Amino acid sequence: MSQNTLHFYSVGSGWPAVLMVHGAGGSHGTLRELARLISAGRRVVAIDLPAHGHSAKTVDLADSRRLFSAYVDQLAEFGEAQGLGRFVFVGHSMGGALGQLFAERYGDRLAGLVLISSAARFVLSAELRSALSDGDLPMLRELIARTAYSVAHLPATIDRWLAAQLQAPIEAIRADYLACQHFDGRETLAKIDCPTDLIYGTDDRITPADGAAALASAIADCRVHLIERAGHQVVQERADAAAQLLNALIDRRYRR
Repeated sequence: MSQNTLHFYSVGSGWPAVLMVHGAGGSHGTLRELARLISAGRRVVAIDLPAHGHSAKTVDLADSRRLFSAYVDQLAEFGEAQGLGRFVFVGHSMGGALGQLFAERYGDRLAGLVLISSAARFVLSAELRSALSDGDLPMLRELIARTAYSVAHLPATIDRWLAAQLQAPIEAIRADYLACQHFDGRETLAKIDCPTDLIYGTDDRITPADGAAALASAIADCRVHLIERAGHQVVQERADAAAQLLNALIDRRYRR
């Protein structure tokens, strides 16, 4: 389904609605199963960001320092057009950075904020920067397979999950990661004025869970939740456990 130029997956009905935003270079496909699992009694929308998945390129990918701002403004316009009302923003990885900025700029539209495998700052490895510079998609996929998942999972299972990864042209993938490198949300955290929850996989090597306490302490109303046997892609690896947690949070924390 599409709204103007943005493609999205919508399931369920009811309130509060949930808007789910994927990570760098991805698409709604990494969140589709999780969206389905939390859709009982509420509308859940998982979106493809501009130039990702099936969405049109409606942002300037060359301007990586302003890219997140452009994404956030388009998400706000999308929420208005879709009549989401006061919704719960669920952002994975880079999507969590967008959630932080959204809460600062459009906090009155949020019933709650969930940051999954995210951070106030991102550090790109030298290997990743090299693959991005060279436009080496096979190397990027190999890096994701090696670092984004828990070793608790079989290689064949990881290969299946990888099919939903890097659903964007190399120009958009590179822009996302460069924007992540520029992002510094540390001053934004204190401005978040809605119930906020952080979810991490215990085996996350990209945004390790041991950094969650510092992030949580900077947000007024924030709690940390850990999911075992999951890495950075906890939304795929343990969609069942993540859904159980999200359902409880929405029912107990965000229904106001």
